[in-house]
Amino acid sequence: MNVYIQKKMIKALVVYASFTGTTKGIAEILAADLREHQVEVLIRECTEVYPAEYLENDICVMATYTYGSDGALPEEAEDFFMISRRSISQERSLEC
Repeated sequence: MNVYIQKKMIKALVVYASFTGTTKGIAEILAADLREHQVEVLIRECTEVYPAEYLENDICVMATYTYGSDGALPEEAEDFFMISRRSISQERSLEC
């Protein structure tokens, strides 16, 4: 008797904010590397993704550019981070 065990494919979400295209390129390199390891990858720009999407994935990565002498984050990345953090915290509190 042959028994086949189907493994659940690992899912990853790579979110990026890119001004010149460099960070987008890095996100694409990361996604390609993950795919080589049989990970299903979705790449999204941070203004085009809902924070709840983090909860639907096994791996979540946020890549962004910085600017200024202090390495400040762009506003869209800060907004996404704060909304994501709140959404994930609320979801986890519902699980407990």
